[in-house]
Amino acid sequence: MSANKSFDIAQKIISGKIDIEMPLWAIMIIGVVAGLYIAATAIGIETYDKCKNLTEESKKQDNLRQYLTYTLTIAVTIPFTLLFMKLFSKDASAFMFLYSVMGVVGGAIAYNATTKCDGVDESKKNYLIAALTAFSATLLMSGFMIYPRAKKKLVY
Repeated sequence: MSANKSFDIAQKIISGKIDIEMPLWAIMIIGVVAGLYIAATAIGIETYDKCKNLTEESKKQDNLRQYLTYTLTIAVTIPFTLLFMKLFSKDASAFMFLYSVMGVVGGAIAYNATTKCDGVDESKKNYLIAALTAFSATLLMSGFMIYPRAKKKLVY
């Protein structure tokens, strides 16, 4: 595809002449397929964890388990993201809120681990404190931006 054709397509998407929004029925089908994949992957991971022959066998088996774990995360993320985009349209504040919540929870878990583990570098703890502070501030800001009356006050 040439650069000019790509540029023309991008301009049409931005101007709204091309609709790239996915219909809700397609998102639901993707969700069902993802649900089936999640169930199959969960069975595989559980089997791997309980079977001593597989866990002690080789690095190959460990890599296969990691593949299942990573693709399980992807299978959960894609339908959720599509549905989230459908519900909140082009609202960046909703995505900021989502990442802020994940950041606060993930940062708190990571900080808790660094406080309970001996020999963790102090700079890592300091980074996590700064990250938690930033995520908390972004959470408050995005929560304010999501609030309907706040949207009217803000100029985009």
